[in-house]
Amino acid sequence: MNLCRIQVWRWMVFAYFHWLCVCQDTQETTRPAYLVTIPAVIQAGSEATFCASLLQPRETLHMTISLVDDLHNSNLLQKSSDQEFHLCFEFQAPKLLEEKILKFKVEVRGETYVSTEERKVKIKPDSSMTFVQTDKPIYNPGQTVHFRVVTLDTNFSPVNQLVSGTF
Repeated sequence: MNLCRIQVWRWMVFAYFHWLCVCQDTQETTRPAYLVTIPAVIQAGSEATFCASLLQPRETLHMTISLVDDLHNSNLLQKSSDQEFHLCFEFQAPKLLEEKILKFKVEVRGETYVSTEERKVKIKPDSSMTFVQTDKPIYNPGQTVHFRVVTLDTNFSPVNQLVSGTF
């Protein structure tokens, strides 16, 4: 009698797992997936990069990626595909004089699938730091002071700007 119960349980477990496997392979339960990455903080006016991936499309999907503020909507990408892809794109960040929070909007649409996501992205204005260095720490009265001035941006790269003259 116990042997009969074990065999019934085996068949029930087998049927259950077989049903799970069959259901997971049908088109109705597998949905497309997408991933879009972008830095949370972007330097104003700089070249920025975002990457987009589309997985398991079961139909032609239209992906639209935009950078949105109160007045403007800048389309960064419009791509239609029925194939998987993993691509990175560069775009010019807007030139702003003050810090601003924009919305990074991703919309994926098909005949049977619609998804929209929004995330915040901070655009920081260009700022620079100026360093003044003398050739020695202490001067006596009447000595000529020699110095150099270096201006660096937020990535510690020299600002491409020459200043000449006598000070």
